[in-house]
Amino acid sequence: MESNDRELQGRRKLFALGQRFLKKLIDNSTAGNKKSLIVFSDNTSFPNDPETGFAAPADTVFFRQYLKAKTISDDWIGSIPTSQSRFRGIGFFSGITQDSVSDPYTPELISPVNGSSAAFKPQSVTGNGSDSSIAVSFAGANYNTFFMTNQFSSLRATGGSPLSLGPVLVYTKIIDWIQSVNTNAKVLDLTALYEGLYDNNQNSMTGDTVRVYLRSAVSPYAKIDSAKGFLSSAGFDSFIFNNASNGVNYYLHLKHRNGLETWSKTPQMFASNYLAYNFTTNANKAFGDNLLLKGTKWTIYSGDVNQDGIIDIDDNSLIDNDAFNFESGYIKTDLNGDGIADISDQAIADNNAFNFISKITPGGALINPEEPQDIISETSFENSEINIDHEIYERTKNLSPVIKPSDIRKHLFIKSN
Repeated sequence: MESNDRELQGRRKLFALGQRFLKKLIDNSTAGNKKSLIVFSDNTSFPNDPETGFAAPADTVFFRQYLKAKTISDDWIGSIPTSQSRFRGIGFFSGITQDSVSDPYTPELISPVNGSSAAFKPQSVTGNGSDSSIAVSFAGANYNTFFMTNQFSSLRATGGSPLSLGPVLVYTKIIDWIQSVNTNAKVLDLTALYEGLYDNNQNSMTGDTVRVYLRSAVSPYAKIDSAKGFLSSAGFDSFIFNNASNGVNYYLHLKHRNGLETWSKTPQMFASNYLAYNFTTNANKAFGDNLLLKGTKWTIYSGDVNQDGIIDIDDNSLIDNDAFNFESGYIKTDLNGDGIADISDQAIADNNAFNFISKITPGGALINPEEPQDIISETSFENSEINIDHEIYERTKNLSPVIKPSDIRKHLFIKSN
């Protein structure tokens, strides 16, 4: 027990040094030079919460008023076994479902306090309220904080999915959130597959660039904003828009180098700076149900090489010419993404031309989306800050815990971060 006590005291000194540095970082953050603190730790909540641990008062101030979390229990994986170590995002972080390896230690269950919001919850916890969370986020006027009770190294992708859908996606979403709250930008999580690039046998797509336009829901459907992204092998990417508003309807309009122009079935709106849309789940996700089923996924037609909205002999001629000349590389006539123009690309375009495939858009939609148009801007919002009790922190930061470390349960002081 004595060696365990020394180990815990050593870690507490490291935590005290670390949180003093982080406190200074946050205290010096301003609206004009805004800092963001991201913490992944499975050994912070329980010992530093005034209701569950035995920390010095300064430690509790840092935990409650800087990380803005309150401890519910010290083992969310064990106390909620129905989640099977999986968690899900809510609000801005929705759409992310992950597996979390059961650490040799126990990541805590927490709830948001002092102005923070729940970011991730155990998968089986119903509702999107503030109870039973494993991560909380806070967006303030002068700083942002994100705190998760799992170590980042413990996060795993669900079902063995590729790294792009694993823990990196969690971190990427946090970065998107920081950009959104700092600039009031809107984030669209888009899933779309292109016929020629998608292999339904492998359930994988050759990644490629796509541009998404936000269009007014009212004729003539003026362009409000646009963003460019790279769709992954799963057809997924996040698109950032700086000129959109929450609660306003927009058509989603997709443009690709040889894909058919495709619009969302109905106008969509951002809520809390976030929107998710998936074109692959049903034909009715596209305007005019203008999608092609490959396997179990709905895909956007390929073959509109000249981007005139119709797949016809003109497109076939361009492909035939490049195939005849053995053109290769990143070219518009390469429909399947193998780097060359050949008979396989011709087959895709020929089939769509035979079936008279053409774009279907809302009546009166602008013919040329590339034409410059007025961009509608929005005013930035102000986010109130939660006051931090600096007086208590400074007065108590050098105090020892009021209860001996040996009184803490054994599994707590064998943790290490």
